Order: sequence, then C-alpha cells, then structure tokens
Amino acid sequence: MRAVHRSRAIIMVTAWLWSAAALAQQPVYTGRADLDLPDGQPGLIVLRDADPPADIPTPGPGGLDIIDVRLLFDRPNDALYVGVVTDGVFGDADGDGDPSGARDGRSADAPNMGPTEYLAIELDLNEDGEMDVLLGVPPAGTLADLGAYSPAAPPFGMALPGLVVTRYLCAGAMPCPGMARPHLEFTVRGLSAVPLSARGGADRSVGISARARIGSGGDVYPDDFVPGPVFAPLCPDVPIAERCDAFDNDCDVAADEGLGLGVACTVGEGICLARGRTVCDADPAAPAVCNVVAGAPDIEQCNLLDDDCDGIVDEEAPGAGAPCDLPTCPEVPALMACVEGMMYCVPAEAPPAEACNAVDDDCDGT
Repeated sequence: MRAVHRSRAIIMVTAWLWSAAALAQQPVYTGRADLDLPDGQPGLIVLRDADPPADIPTPGPGGLDIIDVRLLFDRPNDALYVGVVTDGVFGDADGDGDPSGARDGRSADAPNMGPTEYLAIELDLNEDGEMDVLLGVPPAGTLADLGAYSPAAPPFGMALPGLVVTRYLCAGAMPCPGMARPHLEFTVRGLSAVPLSARGGADRSVGISARARIGSGGDVYPDDFVPGPVFAPLCPDVPIAERCDAFDNDCDVAADEGLGLGVACTVGEGICLARGRTVCDADPAAPAVCNVVAGAPDIEQCNLLDDDCDGIVDEEAPGAGAPCDLPTCPEVPALMACVEGMMYCVPAEAPPAEACNAVDDDCDGT
C-alpha cells in the first residue's frame, strides 16, 4: 500500500495557454472530461497527477482524487473550458453518509462536492508568481457555489464580478453514458477581464501557471500525491502572422515580436511635443502607436517657441505687422516684427540709398 501523508492532491504546471487555442472549439460536455477534452486536441493543456489512486480495502470516509485537470482556452469567445477527471478514494466521497453508490471499492457519488469537500484551480495569468483567479468550490460550499474567486488565505476570497461560470451536470442520478460517476466540467467566460496582480507588472510570457487541488476535510484515506511536471508550448492548428495583441500568433513562443514595440517615439510639435514608447494599437492589426498624447496648443508668442504647434516658430506673433515709427527714419514706412524672440520696429520696404545730406537715408543708424 502506498504511503498516506496528505489530505489533498495538488497539481502545479506552467503552460502556454493564451496562445495555445486560438482555434479551440467548444466541447460538448457529456460527463466524460477525458473524452470531451481528449488528449491531442490542439491547445489542450492537461495537468496530470503523477500518483493515481490505489484501491484501499478498508471501508471508511473518503475524498476525491484528481486524475487530471483539462484546460482549453477559446480566445475568440474568451472562454476557458475545464474538465476535472476525478476518482473517489474508497468510501463516501461527498460526505453525505451514504456510500451506497460505491463501485469497485471507490465512491460513485462524485462530483457532488459535499460540505467537507473543495476544489481549487488557481491561475497566474501573467506569470508574475501571484495567483490572479481561483476557480472551484469552497470547503463550506457545494457545487452550487462553483465559481470564480479572488485568491486569498484560506484560498477562497471574494467572488470575482464579470466572470460567468457555467457547469455541466448529468440529469437525475448520474445517468451519463457509461458513467456511474461523471466528471466535473464547466466553462468560464470573461477571463481576460480579470484584474491581474500588480506585483509583477507587465506580462512576462505568453503562458500561465496553473495549480489544482481537491480534497475533503473528513478524509481518513487521503491521496498520496506527487506532482508530475508538464510544460506544453502549444499552438493553433494554423499559425497566423504576428499581431499586436499580447498573444503568440505565429507560434514561436514569443508575443508581439518584430512589431516595433518599446521604441522611443514622439507625438506633436513645438510645445505640444510629448515623448513616449510604442505600444499596441486598439486594433491588433494596426501598426504600433506611441503611448502618449500631444499637448494642447497655445497662442503664438514672440519667444522662439512654436506655441501653436504648427511646426513654425514665432509666426503671426501678437503685434507683428502693426505700423510703427523708426526714430532715425521717420520718412520710411515701418512695421513691428518678431526677430530672434524680440519685437522690433523694422522698415516695411527697402530704404533709399544713402546720400550726402546729413540724413540717415538708409536707416542704418549712421
């Protein structure tokens, strides 16, 4: 008999999920997660328990054991399809005191998730080491409480708004085809809108980290679990040209590469000039854009600045063009003009040639 020293099963894996299933098809749930989300399906990530349950001949209260957890992200529909393949450890898996559904020494009443049982699938969506969302059933809840929660200690925090969790259950008393004990299957929509943990900053990869655990507070024969490492850089059936959308569209295990992101850029002219870095546009197919906005223009002044942000300095400054008098050339028409950031009275037309008449005819001050 295997060693028994823990009361829950835990799976943790890093996998490339966001880029993996751009062409994922919504599965038809039947209660057989291993068939509804089959091995080899493009984009499927399987978190496997490396220590499947063994028969325990002594009757007693029991819990559930994860055989594997299956995740498939449907990016166009922002849907995560989840299948939890479980096997009840010998006895009453849902803690309702009735193990009569036992089959081959194992419980048949899963996945009712009675009051002593819980399921937690935690996702780190931006690979910063902080879990962003927890999917599952709290220890004090039932399947009616299956939902999306913020991670906390103990693991279930507040329910996350905006996420829709839809579960599949066989009708009646477990009439799933060929199943005395159906698997838990559900769909989560709106996952891309989950607020990401701030500690790690920007997304550092095109994958996620996921871990799952399931157990029962009343376990007498808990699962002895050893995690099995899995790393799966999976791609759609047909890679597409890279787009500016934080996904690995061309399946080279890099997101948004070659699109000129992070390059120093400027927008606006004159005093409106702003400096920033190139980022993705709202339209993923559009070229990268600068992440700053130009400042607001002002009225042009005579100050060697482009106040109205039209690319020309000191044009049409206030007062420019107004008539004025040149003290040394009162007979020559003159206008105010902006010269090198200062207003001066200058001849409006070429002055006459200097003559020998004791007058400053050419207006040069002599």
